[in-house]
Amino acid sequence: MRAEHRDFAAFLLLGVGTQWMVNDAVYQNMDVFTAVLPEGIRLPNTAGSLSGALGPIFALSLWAVVCSTGLSLEKYLAANWILAVYPPLVAFVVACAWRAVVGDTSIVIWAALFLTNAGGQASYFVQVPMLARYFSETSVSATMTGSGIGSMVAGGLGLIQAGTSSFSPMWVMLCVTFISASSTVAWYLIVSRGWGRIRLPEEGGGKKSTTESTLLVSETEQRLWQPVMVACLLMGALLNITTWGISFLPYASLGASCTCDPSDHIAQRNYDLATSLAYVAMPIGGFLSYVLPVYDVRFHAFLVSLHSFAYLLQTFAVVGVSFMNCSAGARVTVVLGNMVLRGVFQYVITMQYRVINRLFEHSTITRGRANALYGQLTSWVSILTSFIAYGLAEGQVVGCPSAPFSPSPFGIAANHSR
Repeated sequence: MRAEHRDFAAFLLLGVGTQWMVNDAVYQNMDVFTAVLPEGIRLPNTAGSLSGALGPIFALSLWAVVCSTGLSLEKYLAANWILAVYPPLVAFVVACAWRAVVGDTSIVIWAALFLTNAGGQASYFVQVPMLARYFSETSVSATMTGSGIGSMVAGGLGLIQAGTSSFSPMWVMLCVTFISASSTVAWYLIVSRGWGRIRLPEEGGGKKSTTESTLLVSETEQRLWQPVMVACLLMGALLNITTWGISFLPYASLGASCTCDPSDHIAQRNYDLATSLAYVAMPIGGFLSYVLPVYDVRFHAFLVSLHSFAYLLQTFAVVGVSFMNCSAGARVTVVLGNMVLRGVFQYVITMQYRVINRLFEHSTITRGRANALYGQLTSWVSILTSFIAYGLAEGQVVGCPSAPFSPSPFGIAANHSR
């Protein structure tokens, strides 16, 4: 096997288990959890929204403290070992003890959502910036492709569970435990054998031969706030806000299905189809960044415009615009639009880390700062705007467009899960 293909496979497997798969698998079991656990139908909104927001905030704040004395390879490696080891442990605990309750609180589910949301979000400001700085460009595209595949695997296990009563949450999470453990092994091999690593001047070496001839490294200082960097930050922030922050897919599905009943068969099927096909679009977006990389930010701006148009159509379904309500065409548009949202997000975010890498190719220090800034800024805007979405939904500012509406048991938090 060629070294480039070996590296791609290893980093792809790393992304499968270390980003969002465990979190998605927990959400795929929500139908069972809500039927058995004491929170009932409120579980996705209560545990999902609170733990889902507090986990990433905790991770971002902790990483800010760690970085206050400067960034280094040693800090990145230590943090990424945590991200590589915790997923199978959390999945195994959920498999064995998901019924555990303290008072009226499903303590294992709350803890699992807190940890997996913290770890999943940390992949954007710890894992990917480290790969962009210290590893080849292939590593970023492969890991983001693997992240999408991990979500797709979780969705597939959820579909199997829906059709097979004997496939309980325990078996779903045991499958996830095994897969995420293989990602831990992939990370061990990457670190121990140096797969995909590039040598930087600060490590006492020059450029290591790689297939990407543009990965030049030197110690020349470069100005951080260049126009391309600002454009990447603005586009990355917008993508995160409209994909994960202020997003109301459950309500769009209701509007397109002409109902205010979340248990309606057509609305439920439309929502499930939209989320399932979005899982397919994400690895496609990541893989396209590997086979068809485009570094021109003007092309990225075009894709972000397409993404914004899909978001606008989804918003029309939420607010009750006639052509996006009560028709098969509207339901198809919601499904396809959600695929565009997730696929474009995965492609552009992945490529922008690579653009930043090349923009600051003559300064490893500035490149490290730029990757860290991009990851942390886009994570913060996603988290903070999700609070806005939660407030709009709970205050019924956003709801069913055609009748009085009570908060959907789909849960806004469920829409924020990857």
